[in-house]
Amino acid sequence: MSTLTADQFSEFFHAVHGVLPFPWQQRLMQRVMDAGKDWPQAITLPTASGKTSCIDIALFALAAQTDLPADKRTAPRRIAFVVDRRIIVDEASARAEKIAAALKPSAKKSAIVEAVARRLRVLAGDFAEDPLRVVTLRGGVFRDQTWSTNPLQPLVLCSTVDQLGSRLLFRGYGVSPGAWPIHAGLVGNDMLILLDEAHIAEPFLQTVNAIARYRSHAQQVLPAPFRFVVMSATPPEACNDRFPSTDAELAPDRAHPVLGKRWSASKPTTLAIAEGTKQADFVDKLAAKLIAEAKGLQSDGRHVIAILVNRVATAKRVAELLKDSPQILLTGRMRPYDRDSVVRKAEEAYHLSTSAAAKHPQRSPVFIIATQCLEVGADMDFDGLVSECASLDALRQRFGRLNRGGRPIQARGTVVIRADQAIVPSDVKNLDPVYAHALPETWAWLKANEEQLDFGIDALQPKLDSLEPTAAAKLRLTPSDAPVMLPAHIEAWSQTSPKPHCEPEPSIFLHGRNTSAPEISLCWRLDIEETDSESLEARIFDRLALCPPASAECLTAPRWAVQQWFATQSDAGSKRIDKTLTLESDDTAGEPKPDDSDKPLFAICWRGIPTAKTETEERSFILRSVADLKRLKPNDTLVLCELTSAQFWLGEEIAGKGDKPGPNLDLGDRVQQSARGRPTLRFHKALTAQWPKSRTASDDEPQWPELLEPWLEADSIEPHLEDLAQAKVQLQAILNSLKVCAEQIPDHTWLAQTCGALQKEINDQRRLDGAIHHPGTGFILRSTRRYRIDNQEDDPTPDDSFSSSRSSEPVLLGTHSLAVAERAAQHARAAGLPDSIIRAFYLAGILHDTGKADPRFQAMLVAGSPGFIPTADHFLAKSARLPQSRKEAETQREAAGYPKGGRHELLSTRLSENAAELWQDVEEKDLVLHLIASHHGYCRPFAPIIEDSYGAKLIVTCQAANQTLSHPAATGLERLDSGIGERFWQLQARFGSWGLAWLEALFRLADQQVSANEQTPIQPA
Repeated sequence: MSTLTADQFSEFFHAVHGVLPFPWQQRLMQRVMDAGKDWPQAITLPTASGKTSCIDIALFALAAQTDLPADKRTAPRRIAFVVDRRIIVDEASARAEKIAAALKPSAKKSAIVEAVARRLRVLAGDFAEDPLRVVTLRGGVFRDQTWSTNPLQPLVLCSTVDQLGSRLLFRGYGVSPGAWPIHAGLVGNDMLILLDEAHIAEPFLQTVNAIARYRSHAQQVLPAPFRFVVMSATPPEACNDRFPSTDAELAPDRAHPVLGKRWSASKPTTLAIAEGTKQADFVDKLAAKLIAEAKGLQSDGRHVIAILVNRVATAKRVAELLKDSPQILLTGRMRPYDRDSVVRKAEEAYHLSTSAAAKHPQRSPVFIIATQCLEVGADMDFDGLVSECASLDALRQRFGRLNRGGRPIQARGTVVIRADQAIVPSDVKNLDPVYAHALPETWAWLKANEEQLDFGIDALQPKLDSLEPTAAAKLRLTPSDAPVMLPAHIEAWSQTSPKPHCEPEPSIFLHGRNTSAPEISLCWRLDIEETDSESLEARIFDRLALCPPASAECLTAPRWAVQQWFATQSDAGSKRIDKTLTLESDDTAGEPKPDDSDKPLFAICWRGIPTAKTETEERSFILRSVADLKRLKPNDTLVLCELTSAQFWLGEEIAGKGDKPGPNLDLGDRVQQSARGRPTLRFHKALTAQWPKSRTASDDEPQWPELLEPWLEADSIEPHLEDLAQAKVQLQAILNSLKVCAEQIPDHTWLAQTCGALQKEINDQRRLDGAIHHPGTGFILRSTRRYRIDNQEDDPTPDDSFSSSRSSEPVLLGTHSLAVAERAAQHARAAGLPDSIIRAFYLAGILHDTGKADPRFQAMLVAGSPGFIPTADHFLAKSARLPQSRKEAETQREAAGYPKGGRHELLSTRLSENAAELWQDVEEKDLVLHLIASHHGYCRPFAPIIEDSYGAKLIVTCQAANQTLSHPAATGLERLDSGIGERFWQLQARFGSWGLAWLEALFRLADQQVSANEQTPIQPA
């Protein structure tokens, strides 16, 4: 392949984006590709400078290093763009997806883009479909996103501090404990972290710097680059290596026809006081003042006016008072699906983005009402802006959206303060809970500069430069420091199975102390019905497992706010709520003490289907009283099924009025299609009532409601399944009719696609048997295969005996083991690991599943593959029809005599270590045995306790290794002297916590890639 040079970057940039890079972007590209320089510690450019283009720079640098040996490459495969706010428009994600689309095999490319795509595909390996993958990490859903099944895949992650940081600390929010080491290995190695607006995330910066130091303390540092770059106009003082290093370097940028206009654009601003406001009662008067100022700005060609406030309650009240005017309400308390829908429609109607605003100078009048969620990352361009007073750094971010593109308009702004906040209060309890002393200090500084107050970048910067450091510090939020990270903290986090009962709280290392309140996610499902029966309770969990909550359908809220909301409901139908909750719903104050009331409620805390290793406190459970709310942990997901809560948190426009739910309240099936590529339909009366009926129904043919009625009216669908051939015909007719109806309505395109995919699925009668489920009322059709869809979230990492041994067809043990060995060695080789470790990966792949030769395990697999008769030379690794429900799986396990919670990898470890001849020429015995023992997430550092009274000694011929292996079925690895724990600690000391996790991730993902191809071959959408 021909080499790539920094000079070719502008050609690549232009081919993807249609414009040439700014001068600073080309200079940074040159620096990154110059030998010995690499990335700076900090990029200190102002807002609207196009800093998200650092993604382009990182990807081009990565492609340019494809020719280098893996251990010489300094450009990381994975790029994380991190912002510590709930973002309304993820500008970084949109940009990365545009690059990914240009690189796709199907895209028409210029020669330079084709060269970059070809090089990235080489890095990704021959089993990657696309040169680049883009993923947005969103919080709040347990087991929602594995997000990467290929550790070699060039990847852009758009994430929050919580999501990326928790993964770095082995406690990934929304990740199963079994997958914690995989995520830590992936984000802690071969990773470039770009932290945008680092001044609001200093604790995270301190934590990542500590991790970088500890990574270098390993006895054997693995060749996996780890870079961290701060992007902020006011970076921490510790960042000595800055870009640009001097202001003079920016002269070409100030002369640039686009960037120069953005920086020089004038944004004159006036000040106003909302009179009569009081600490306990300010919303109405503040909202009225904000509206008056906004309407005053909507003239002289200023049509798109933003009103940015500090609280959700204020934003909602402004929206209520402006109900007769065109408006868009955006707050952090929105589900991603609703947010994306609102922003998409707003962009189409009002051309809000920077590029669209430049092309449409006469935009329609509209008010954009938003909270702090619009401060960072939102690519919107306003003609006028009214902002509630905040700290100066927050105001600079907000005003960065005023005439963001430097258009030739008379942009104007106003800062409004509550009368009770205009001076520093005598009691610190009366300080603003978010901005504290910085708010009144900023107001005083604004008043001192009122005559010439201009928030334009070039106009404001000299005033800021003239401030003494101590005076400047008073105008911004005082950053909270992270605790000093000690080796003991890392040792505690690295223990993931079992995890210590006492361990440091990750959140204080990400945000410092006394900052944002812990959050949980709220999800609404209409097919969940309240029950007191244990058998029906199990069906609820089975139903959720078939259609698990996904991030797009979840609203995040402070845990204490949810607790207080439930506690203040006087009866089931009441909407009354304590006024303090409404006013302070965005506060970062400490949580109120949970209510110990026995007042009844019904909700499901969803933490995924439990496995044998899931500890009691990590399991999903049903909340029956307000007192149960105390059991909620940060980032838990709460599934609700009644309308009162939805009407409060989502509003009647989405939730529905009275007793009639809105059509977009329950998004479960929609997001299974769009986010996971797993077409699913829940046939339940509450959901089918929302589906479209035919507009051209023929009298000659029955339509889907009529065809479906007998299935939904029956107490059980079992009679319909006695004749699968007839059931297939009936379901095909239902799906076909429903698809025709859905195709007539644009908003139901997803439903038509799902019906089409399920029709293909049940064309095969055997598929129907695996695709239809009836956990309770109605039934569920769920594809047994994944369908490739852009931006999909991956299915959970399987870590139980059944899910990890399920496939579309029976798979022989030797076939599976050889495929894993080859894939694992390929991963190790591509990662630049030493030859001895590559050989260890191959041997571990050969041996990792030998424990499945246990005759009891084989009995389970054979029961799921009727007609298959295994022999000693043809053991099964995967079965075609293992049960998916927990009850059926448990019945099959008991029938086979396999121990409860049994782990085949433990027996694999014992069988392997007992074969002395196997290890004669092996340099990495400890690593091989650890990879075998930990390849489903256990043995970090101890093996689970399994009661197994089976006394027989097992003798297994491992053909791939040409060895006879033997050991009693009861392994005894749970003993402290078994060597499992000692081996873990020795390897962690050698490779470091993140290094060992990286090795595990490379090996485990090889196994999962092979298993995924065997289980659910990906079908074209």
